[in-house]
Amino acid sequence: MKRAFILFCFITTSTIAQRQITGVIKDIYNRPLSGVNINIKNSNIGTNTDLNGYFELFFESNHTTLAIRFLGYKPKEVLLKKMKNHFNITLEEDHISLDEVQIKTKSNIEKIKEKAFKISLIETKQLKNSNTNINTVLKGISGINIRQSGGVGSSFSLSMNGLSGKQIKFFIDGIPMDNLGSSLSLNNFPSNLINHIEVYKGVIPVELGADGLGGAINIVSNHQLNDYLDFSYSTGSFNTHVLSFLGQHYNKNNGFTAKIASFINYSDNNFTIDNIDTYDNLGNINGTIDNVERFHDAYASNMIKINLGYQNRSFAKKLILGGTFSSNRNEIQHALDPQKPYGGALTKEILNKVSLNYENDQVFKKKLCLKIYGTAFKKYAKLIDTVSKKFYWYKAPENSNTATGEIGPKSLFRIEDESHIFNSLIKYHFTRKQNIVMNYTKNYLSRKGKDPIATSRVPFTDPHKLSKNVLGLSFNSIFFDRSIKTTFFAKYFNMETYGIINAVYKNESDPTKYTPENNFYGKIGGGFAARFQPVQELTIKTSFEKAYRLPEGYEIFGNGNLLLTNLKLIPEESHNYNLGLSYRTTKTNGFKFNFAANGFYRDAKNMIILQAQALFSKYLNKANSKIIGFELDSEYSYKNWKLSANITKQEITEKDQNNIKIRIPNIPLLYGNIRVDYNINSLFNGHSSLNLNWNSRYVDGYPLQSYKLGSKKDRKLIPSQFSQDFETSYSFQKRKYNVSLLISNFTNERLYDNFRIQQPGRAYYLKLRYAIP
Repeated sequence: MKRAFILFCFITTSTIAQRQITGVIKDIYNRPLSGVNINIKNSNIGTNTDLNGYFELFFESNHTTLAIRFLGYKPKEVLLKKMKNHFNITLEEDHISLDEVQIKTKSNIEKIKEKAFKISLIETKQLKNSNTNINTVLKGISGINIRQSGGVGSSFSLSMNGLSGKQIKFFIDGIPMDNLGSSLSLNNFPSNLINHIEVYKGVIPVELGADGLGGAINIVSNHQLNDYLDFSYSTGSFNTHVLSFLGQHYNKNNGFTAKIASFINYSDNNFTIDNIDTYDNLGNINGTIDNVERFHDAYASNMIKINLGYQNRSFAKKLILGGTFSSNRNEIQHALDPQKPYGGALTKEILNKVSLNYENDQVFKKKLCLKIYGTAFKKYAKLIDTVSKKFYWYKAPENSNTATGEIGPKSLFRIEDESHIFNSLIKYHFTRKQNIVMNYTKNYLSRKGKDPIATSRVPFTDPHKLSKNVLGLSFNSIFFDRSIKTTFFAKYFNMETYGIINAVYKNESDPTKYTPENNFYGKIGGGFAARFQPVQELTIKTSFEKAYRLPEGYEIFGNGNLLLTNLKLIPEESHNYNLGLSYRTTKTNGFKFNFAANGFYRDAKNMIILQAQALFSKYLNKANSKIIGFELDSEYSYKNWKLSANITKQEITEKDQNNIKIRIPNIPLLYGNIRVDYNINSLFNGHSSLNLNWNSRYVDGYPLQSYKLGSKKDRKLIPSQFSQDFETSYSFQKRKYNVSLLISNFTNERLYDNFRIQQPGRAYYLKLRYAIP
């Protein structure tokens, strides 16, 4: 009898089959919701949605109902139909709950902010309707200053906590943007092509797998697992046009994904500038004139990126094959001195790139995450300088020496770069609170040169080669119920260079004029980051890194013209320290307040600077500097209003030939932003919204050459500037249709990022956007 009873129980339980279901939970705007609680009704079986709103559940098939709860949204129950295993669920906001309770669910952005590193984040969902590119967005972050040499498509230098240019690393979805050229620089990307921006200050996490002296900026694209379409067109002053397209098809049944991202930019950049010198026939200055229109500064760029592959499958979380094709055409209005304009010189670039991206986080019972990325690309960059004329701002051009162009000897010089980047990351979870990460990145560049009209040996006739390797290891821990997070890491860097040294002052017949050279360097760095949260409202962070930055191909190889090769450049080095705190309140009666303060110190050595050598110039390891400063951020919101402000103050010094500490010139030491937003999110029965914002930026003046030499009135200065923008946007039919108007520099101030190089005055831009999220 006992054996029969046991057999009966076994047969009964065996007939209750196991069932698996999957699903995606979104809001009414089709945006995925992270952290939603899903339970099988009347059981203890449950889970939460991931960053993409995705979930999966295993349970006995006799259960019939899902119970879904998410703070701030109406609860929902879903009947589990027998023939259906994937569920797309939409939650509606519970406005009563939103007003009466404190919402404690963390957004994806908040989860990233909880990392131990000093990090600033920008979520671009509020900026997708804006007439801005990524550079404009980054200017609003404390500690960051961007200096542009003109209008749309112009070259720029980004500084972060006093370190700038190549000392700051740029990434797209965690992959270095090294050697991609100007057609894929940050000032080309419209804001609606990206999801959010991560800014790491001073200390770069191992996960990014690259060198960098002062920090890193990671541009993260949209990784939603659903169909979407985003199309926009903007037009405005100076014959500016920007077209962008982002679309994806995702098959929920087999995970197949097809994604296209594209943009087209064009501008005449024919804004007016002031203080142009005029000369008489003897070369004497007659005076100055204002409101002179730029006439040879047009810029055009385009890009299309296609990704095909599979996501969220048993064999891979992501397996994507990608192709990127981009180009630009940039007319050169002038060099460093705007008093000497060009009228024919220009550059062109073409980039062809393929990539493979694999990710799997289901290895060893989900304890091991593996990511592998590889890309290979070719870039063609051409300098066209064949016009033998001398151009003026205020009169017709004159013929000049027919043997030369405007910049130097006549040139159709073309650089051909072949490059590849390989990155692999392994992350192993010992427990839910401890993991180890190992990352390896290889970056290879080979450069050749051609010029069909050259009269002497063409630079890079023999390929110049640069190989970089970065290996990183980190150990990450969480203690005391997540109130303490720590990261300890080590990195190894090595670099090998090969090229031809040109002794420029020797004759072509001299056998020692061109000599091959090969060099190798290896360095070890490392550091730590820690986060302490004693109470929910207060967070304290500190971090340190002994950082290295390996020289770039442009610095080592030169440009084949007046910028010479220097294969002996060694890595830059800096000891970077951060200490900061943030205080944030939960929303109470419509009020919310956030405040953050951060202090930073940088001790940099072997800094690479450009030094003139008669007619030529060369990058050299010359400068050592110390940087100390602080940044303050605050944000105050009440109902539909939000006021945010930040300020950065820094002191940057070096020692002169007499070993006396002096300020380094030509770098801004004080700057900040103030922004006011007003939003109405529920116009006309909740189907439309209105946003108004005023944004201002102040940069204190600074000298070009010295803080001490000469009297203050005689020094060449980049003047203080205060710029103001106003923008309004209107969205309707559940944000499917959007229109925005931007008035930049609406007070028409004279703005200068560099000495005597004036920025555009008042400008108007209209943007139309259609989006199905």
